[in-house]
Amino acid sequence: MITASVQIFNELLMNNTASQSLSEIIHEFNRDIDKNPGLADDYIARGILKYCLDDVNGAFNDWSVAIGLGCNNTILLLKYLTLT
Repeated sequence: MITASVQIFNELLMNNTASQSLSEIIHEFNRDIDKNPGLADDYIARGILKYCLDDVNGAFNDWSVAIGLGCNNTILLLKYLTLT
């Protein structure tokens, strides 16, 4: 299941056409996560946005939740971030 937040996030990544600010997109993710807290992709994407806004602790918290939900891609992301 792809939430509206993930679609907006994908638009932002693909061609920078998201009509909302990063903070507004995070707010969208907050609402989606409240409705369905079991979607790891929402936590990964929200974590990336938080990281872009220098909220490193918030980002790592989101990625930790995604790992807890069984998302192995998050582990690769964390390894990359610790190497850079």
